[in-house]
Amino acid sequence: MSADYTPTDLENQGIAGPNKLRELLTTCEDPIDAIKSFQQSNSIQLPTLNPALKLLDLHGVRRFEYHEIVLNEVTERLLIRLRSLGEANDKKSQKLLEQQLEKSFALYRVPQIRPVVLEALKQLPKVPDRYLKVILADPEFYKSCSVKVRQQIWLKNDALFVAAVEPLLDAYVSKKEKMLRNVDCGGMATFFVSETTKARRQWTEIQQLISIVGERESLYDRLLQVMRERFIQSRNVHYCSLRLELIMAAHDLNTDALVKLDPCHDFAWCLDACVRDKHLDAQQAQKLKTILDSNRKGAEQIWGDLSMIAADPHVVHFISSLAVKVLKDSAMNGHLPRDLLQMQLLLRLLSLGATTWAILKEEQVGEPAVDSIILTKFLADFMLLSVEDVCRLELQRAPDEVLDEYSASDFLSGATEALQNFVKSDLCCAWIWLHYSLDMFPGKKRVGDRAGLLRYLSLFANCKDRIGYSDPWLHLTVSKLIQGNPLDSLLANEMTAAALLDDFLLKGIDAQPGVKFHILRLINFLHHSIGETKSRSILELLRPDVLFPDLNDEQRPAFDEYTAVYAKVVQKIEVGRSPDAKIDAT
Repeated sequence: MSADYTPTDLENQGIAGPNKLRELLTTCEDPIDAIKSFQQSNSIQLPTLNPALKLLDLHGVRRFEYHEIVLNEVTERLLIRLRSLGEANDKKSQKLLEQQLEKSFALYRVPQIRPVVLEALKQLPKVPDRYLKVILADPEFYKSCSVKVRQQIWLKNDALFVAAVEPLLDAYVSKKEKMLRNVDCGGMATFFVSETTKARRQWTEIQQLISIVGERESLYDRLLQVMRERFIQSRNVHYCSLRLELIMAAHDLNTDALVKLDPCHDFAWCLDACVRDKHLDAQQAQKLKTILDSNRKGAEQIWGDLSMIAADPHVVHFISSLAVKVLKDSAMNGHLPRDLLQMQLLLRLLSLGATTWAILKEEQVGEPAVDSIILTKFLADFMLLSVEDVCRLELQRAPDEVLDEYSASDFLSGATEALQNFVKSDLCCAWIWLHYSLDMFPGKKRVGDRAGLLRYLSLFANCKDRIGYSDPWLHLTVSKLIQGNPLDSLLANEMTAAALLDDFLLKGIDAQPGVKFHILRLINFLHHSIGETKSRSILELLRPDVLFPDLNDEQRPAFDEYTAVYAKVVQKIEVGRSPDAKIDAT
């Protein structure tokens, strides 16, 4: 706690205070004369002021009120003067600021003087160490100082810097997770389209982090190090999003020192533009390829940051979706995947994002190699399934004579064992498989292909790193279901409902903390398609007391959060039901 202001703070600087007045009154012969003398010697020494004071007396204005108004006015004028000296930024102005600080710093605990001290500290380009030591020893005063002053302390005190940024990092991650667990989030307001790329990096937490590091290169480097360490410990991909958004926020604010310092700026800037425009043109592709090629040798520390940017879920979603489009176009045009230069680049980017944790943990140098078998075997086998999907689609529009010769079931091969192993063992393959599957979900303007979709859904639970159950991919899956054609809902069909609910979601309730929230979200929006009986049975499985059987203090916050959401969903779907069909929401 900061030491409280005492009258001795003034008296130690030769300014008379209450102790001086008390001493005077206890030793004087005539108290009235002593008080008059004290007032005279400590009043504003302006002879021309006396007539004005008498006029104020006639209007009933007390001396205290008058002196308070004068103090406020003088303080405001002094602050304006200090700011102008700071803006001048020359030797003479700096000298004047130092002189002002020298006169007033000892009185920093006096509330009326502190604003002057804080402003003088703020305007000085470099605060002398003797002042920084005093600030550091007074926590309350430290918090009152401007970021520019605290930056100079953080340069010498790493623990305080980490303490300043960690709450913002926690708040950023918490806000991301809250978005993903929002059961009221409709299909159109998905994690990937609810905000623009520019809006995401204008979050308060990101702007405050940029403000904290300012143009101090060492603080920026330290912040990135903290983010890397947190990602290694948690594997939370939101730190990858923050890595991209942080440098782009600095770009938006024209913070040249950080933009020039960060070797990943061009890579982030190019990918950000691609995500924003949902397009990768030839020039951007060449730029990305050049960046990757130019860093193949040396640059020991750059690959960890490049991989974090490539692992941003928005980037992964864009690249995976584009890979699916390229794959489908190739199936229509008869090109082999290994001959497509664009697909080779997309796989390099996906592979970079897929190996982020290993690169950072093992301090790997150089770009992770893309296994050629993915191009020659996985994508080749995958394209066979894609060709079958195209054939079935064409059969829907074919004349009767064609249908007499061919049947849709003729083009419905199961996923080969090799394909299944790729999806289970390689994250790049799992991302492509997942996005291809989601692209087949029925939409408001797209007829569903349930028979073809079932073979893709069968591998959702076994995707590498269980990404089928991980956010934001599960959030994307649920969003696709919600925004689908209500007249052609996958959950209204017995087979697809069983594949999605029984064989996938309900088997993974314990796979990730967010799975139960996404099931509640489905029920919240699609309980009519799922059916009353099925919805009620699922809610019984999801009861808080069932999912938290051995509740302890550590689990209490998660339990309370989930219980509130569960009760909200139950209340919504129970409206209009008979009393004997009610579900206990506790």
